[in-house]
Amino acid sequence: MQADKIILFDGSCAFCNGFIRWVIRMDRVHFRLCDQQSACFQALARQHGLPLATGTDAGTIYLVQHGKAYTRTAAIARILRGCRQPFGLAGWLLSCIPAFISNPVYNWIARRRHQLVRRQACALPTLEMRERLV
Repeated sequence: MQADKIILFDGSCAFCNGFIRWVIRMDRVHFRLCDQQSACFQALARQHGLPLATGTDAGTIYLVQHGKAYTRTAAIARILRGCRQPFGLAGWLLSCIPAFISNPVYNWIARRRHQLVRRQACALPTLEMRERLV
């Protein structure tokens, strides 16, 4: 599967879905989307050597861009850089923070992502979201 700028996210997580909806509104580079519960994710995971979305890895966001896979804060930083300002600048700034500092913060949020939203069920995907699914 050859495509560029694909965000791989936990489609069963309301927090993750909220982030993806926000990215769609702010996006200026037309990210594509791939739910971690899909066959598309399985193919991309094998192609890029990513762990299958089980256990703690299910809370990990990935970005496949220019043939390379980015994970956790590296993925978030690159996604932000593809968004409208001032979020693009925030992505560049996040890139300057060493992973040994930023990834523990990411992991802390990822472990609590289900508690950070009021609703547990995800809203139905919008037409724009469905059009971006790989």
